[in-house]
Amino acid sequence: MKYFILILITGFSLISCKDSDQLSSRDASKLVEEYISKNPLYETGDFSTSQMRLRSEKDADLITEIRNLESENYIEIVDSKSRKKWFSKDSVMVITPVLTTKSTPFVVKQANKKTEVKTLDYRLEPKQNINFERKSKNSAVFNVVLLKEKTPFYSFGKDKHPNSEFITKKFKARYSKENGWELTE
Repeated sequence: MKYFILILITGFSLISCKDSDQLSSRDASKLVEEYISKNPLYETGDFSTSQMRLRSEKDADLITEIRNLESENYIEIVDSKSRKKWFSKDSVMVITPVLTTKSTPFVVKQANKKTEVKTLDYRLEPKQNINFERKSKNSAVFNVVLLKEKTPFYSFGKDKHPNSEFITKKFKARYSKENGWELTE
Protein backbone atom coordinates (compact mmCIF):
# COMPACT_ATOMS: atom_id res chain seq x y z
CA MET A 1 0.00 0.00 0.00
CA LYS A 2 2.88 2.40 0.83
CA TYR A 3 4.47 1.74 -2.53
CA PHE A 4 1.19 2.33 -4.33
CA ILE A 5 0.76 5.73 -2.64
CA LEU A 6 4.42 6.62 -3.36
CA ILE A 7 4.01 5.67 -7.04
CA LEU A 8 0.76 7.64 -7.22
CA ILE A 9 2.37 10.78 -5.72
CA THR A 10 5.38 10.46 -8.02
CA GLY A 11 3.10 10.06 -11.03
CA PHE A 12 1.07 13.14 -10.14
CA SER A 13 4.19 15.21 -9.57
CA LEU A 14 5.59 14.18 -12.96
CA ILE A 15 2.32 15.00 -14.69
CA SER A 16 1.91 18.35 -12.93
CA CYS A 17 5.48 19.49 -13.66
CA LYS A 18 5.90 21.19 -16.98
CA ASP A 19 8.77 20.49 -19.30
CA SER A 20 11.76 22.61 -18.40
CA ASP A 21 12.46 23.33 -22.05
CA GLN A 22 9.20 25.29 -22.42
CA LEU A 23 9.63 29.03 -21.88
CA SER A 24 6.66 30.74 -20.26
CA SER A 25 5.92 34.46 -20.14
CA ARG A 26 6.85 34.57 -16.44
CA ASP A 27 10.17 32.77 -17.07
CA ALA A 28 11.02 35.16 -19.90
CA SER A 29 10.22 38.11 -17.63
CA LYS A 30 12.56 36.72 -14.94
CA LEU A 31 15.32 36.28 -17.53
CA VAL A 32 14.96 39.92 -18.59
CA GLU A 33 14.92 41.12 -14.95
CA GLU A 34 18.16 39.26 -14.24
CA TYR A 35 19.73 40.61 -17.42
CA ILE A 36 18.78 44.22 -16.60
CA SER A 37 20.09 43.89 -13.04
CA LYS A 38 23.48 42.72 -14.39
CA ASN A 39 23.55 44.96 -17.51
CA PRO A 40 21.53 48.13 -16.86
CA LEU A 41 19.93 49.74 -19.89
CA TYR A 42 20.20 53.53 -20.09
CA GLU A 43 20.81 56.50 -22.39
CA THR A 44 23.52 59.08 -21.82
CA GLY A 45 24.36 62.70 -22.50
CA ASP A 46 27.29 65.05 -21.94
CA PHE A 47 27.51 67.46 -19.03
CA SER A 48 30.24 70.09 -19.24
CA THR A 49 32.44 70.42 -16.15
CA SER A 50 34.66 73.12 -17.63
CA GLN A 51 34.25 76.86 -17.36
CA MET A 52 31.07 77.98 -19.16
CA ARG A 53 30.04 81.39 -20.52
CA LEU A 54 26.28 81.69 -20.38
CA ARG A 55 24.14 84.53 -21.64
CA SER A 56 21.06 85.16 -19.53
CA GLU A 57 18.62 85.43 -22.46
CA LYS A 58 20.19 83.08 -25.00
CA ASP A 59 20.99 80.27 -22.51
CA ALA A 60 17.97 80.75 -20.22
CA ASP A 61 16.92 77.07 -20.38
CA LEU A 62 20.42 75.82 -19.62
CA ILE A 63 20.76 78.25 -16.71
CA THR A 64 17.44 77.01 -15.30
CA GLU A 65 18.57 73.37 -15.53
CA ILE A 66 21.92 74.14 -13.89
CA ARG A 67 20.18 76.03 -11.06
CA ASN A 68 17.81 73.08 -10.55
CA LEU A 69 20.75 70.67 -10.31
CA GLU A 70 22.46 73.01 -7.87
CA SER A 71 19.36 73.35 -5.70
CA GLU A 72 19.03 69.54 -5.56
CA ASN A 73 22.76 69.26 -4.61
CA TYR A 74 23.82 67.29 -7.71
CA ILE A 75 26.32 70.00 -8.69
CA GLU A 76 28.09 72.89 -7.04
CA ILE A 77 29.02 76.16 -8.77
CA VAL A 78 32.62 77.04 -7.96
CA ASP A 79 33.44 80.21 -9.91
CA SER A 80 30.63 82.58 -10.61
CA LYS A 81 31.01 85.95 -12.25
CA SER A 82 28.39 87.96 -14.02
CA ARG A 83 28.57 91.19 -15.88
CA LYS A 84 26.34 93.21 -18.09
CA LYS A 85 27.41 94.38 -21.53
CA TRP A 86 27.04 98.04 -22.44
CA PHE A 87 23.73 98.89 -24.09
CA SER A 88 22.57 95.27 -23.90
CA LYS A 89 19.71 93.52 -22.14
CA ASP A 90 21.72 90.32 -22.05
CA SER A 91 24.15 89.74 -19.20
CA VAL A 92 27.00 87.20 -19.24
CA MET A 93 27.67 84.66 -16.49
CA VAL A 94 30.90 82.68 -16.19
CA ILE A 95 30.53 79.54 -14.07
CA THR A 96 32.36 76.29 -13.39
CA PRO A 97 30.06 73.44 -12.32
CA VAL A 98 31.45 70.63 -10.15
CA LEU A 99 29.67 67.32 -9.63
CA THR A 100 28.91 66.35 -6.03
CA THR A 101 28.89 62.86 -4.52
CA LYS A 102 25.09 62.78 -4.86
CA SER A 103 25.52 62.64 -8.65
CA THR A 104 27.77 59.55 -8.66
CA PRO A 105 24.97 57.04 -9.50
CA PHE A 106 24.43 58.93 -12.77
CA VAL A 107 28.07 59.27 -13.89
CA VAL A 108 29.08 56.84 -16.64
CA LYS A 109 32.46 58.19 -17.75
CA GLN A 110 34.46 61.23 -16.73
CA ALA A 111 36.89 63.19 -18.85
CA ASN A 112 38.80 66.39 -18.20
CA LYS A 113 36.20 68.88 -19.46
CA LYS A 114 33.01 66.85 -19.74
CA THR A 115 31.26 64.01 -18.02
CA GLU A 116 29.03 61.41 -19.62
CA VAL A 117 25.91 61.11 -17.43
CA LYS A 118 22.83 58.89 -17.49
CA THR A 119 19.79 60.74 -18.78
CA LEU A 120 17.29 57.86 -18.94
CA ASP A 121 17.10 54.54 -17.11
CA TYR A 122 14.98 51.69 -18.46
CA ARG A 123 13.02 49.43 -16.11
CA LEU A 124 10.92 46.37 -16.84
CA GLU A 125 7.21 46.98 -16.49
CA PRO A 126 6.19 44.88 -13.44
CA LYS A 127 2.92 43.40 -14.72
CA GLN A 128 3.42 42.84 -18.39
CA ASN A 129 2.79 40.03 -20.80
CA ILE A 130 5.69 38.99 -22.97
CA ASN A 131 4.95 38.97 -26.71
CA PHE A 132 6.67 36.01 -28.32
CA GLU A 133 7.61 36.45 -31.97
CA ARG A 134 9.09 32.99 -32.37
CA LYS A 135 9.13 30.20 -29.88
CA SER A 136 10.47 26.69 -30.33
CA LYS A 137 11.82 24.02 -28.07
CA ASN A 138 15.37 25.43 -28.04
CA SER A 139 15.04 29.13 -28.88
CA ALA A 140 12.70 32.05 -28.44
CA VAL A 141 12.47 35.64 -29.63
CA PHE A 142 10.25 38.02 -27.68
CA ASN A 143 9.50 41.72 -27.21
CA VAL A 144 9.52 43.42 -23.83
CA VAL A 145 8.14 46.82 -22.83
CA LEU A 146 10.65 48.88 -20.84
CA LEU A 147 9.50 51.98 -18.95
CA LYS A 148 11.56 55.18 -19.07
CA GLU A 149 12.77 56.80 -15.86
CA LYS A 150 14.18 60.29 -16.27
CA THR A 151 17.26 61.16 -14.25
CA PRO A 152 18.07 64.66 -12.93
CA PHE A 153 20.41 65.07 -15.93
CA TYR A 154 17.66 64.30 -18.47
CA SER A 155 17.87 67.68 -20.21
CA PHE A 156 21.56 67.12 -21.08
CA GLY A 157 20.83 64.14 -23.29
CA LYS A 158 18.83 63.36 -26.37
CA ASP A 159 15.72 61.23 -25.95
CA LYS A 160 15.49 58.91 -28.98
CA HIS A 161 11.76 58.39 -28.41
CA PRO A 162 10.47 61.66 -26.89
CA ASN A 163 6.79 61.00 -27.58
CA SER A 164 6.40 57.87 -25.45
CA GLU A 165 6.84 56.80 -21.84
CA PHE A 166 8.28 53.41 -22.84
CA ILE A 167 10.30 51.55 -25.46
CA THR A 168 10.09 48.00 -26.76
CA LYS A 169 13.19 45.86 -26.92
CA LYS A 170 13.68 42.50 -28.59
CA PHE A 171 15.43 39.71 -26.69
CA LYS A 172 16.60 36.30 -27.87
CA ALA A 173 16.88 33.26 -25.62
CA ARG A 174 18.38 29.80 -26.12
CA TYR A 175 17.85 26.61 -24.18
CA SER A 176 20.59 24.14 -23.27
CA LYS A 177 20.31 21.14 -21.00
CA GLU A 178 23.32 22.27 -18.97
CA ASN A 179 22.30 25.88 -18.32
CA GLY A 180 18.57 26.03 -19.04
CA TRP A 181 17.21 29.17 -20.69
CA GLU A 182 19.68 32.04 -21.22
CA LEU A 183 19.41 35.36 -23.01
CA THR A 184 21.70 35.70 -26.00
CA GLU A 185 20.52 39.13 -27.16
